[in-house]
Amino acid sequence: MVNIEKFDSLVSKQESKWHQKAAQRIENKEWQANSTKIALCIISYIKKNKTSQVVLAKRLGVKPQALNRILQGKENLSLKTIERIECALGLSLISIQEPLTCDNRLNTISNKISKFFEIRVDYSIRYSSVIYSTVGGA
Repeated sequence: MVNIEKFDSLVSKQESKWHQKAAQRIENKEWQANSTKIALCIISYIKKNKTSQVVLAKRLGVKPQALNRILQGKENLSLKTIERIECALGLSLISIQEPLTCDNRLNTISNKISKFFEIRVDYSIRYSSVIYSTVGGA
């Protein structure tokens, strides 16, 4: 048997879909990263509380196979599912930051200005007391 014939006998007749799978991984990169983080939190909870996937699956009301897919970090979780997991674990898995409104921005700026002047006033008091003790002592 010639090398080419050996090679042809080893090669599958079906077309490879690796490029489609690669494109899907790139397209789903963001949510899969978050899904993996959530999975790691759940796994940490399971280990810390010395529970099992089966017990946790029952608490969530899902089959162990469904929980296993979540723990693999490959499941695109809905907000509803995340909420159910959070309630079952008593943990917060995601947090949504409130957008800054005009009032929030003004308060933030006001707080920064106040802190700046507190530092300046404190520095001025210390500096003037040093000058006063130096002049007064002379």
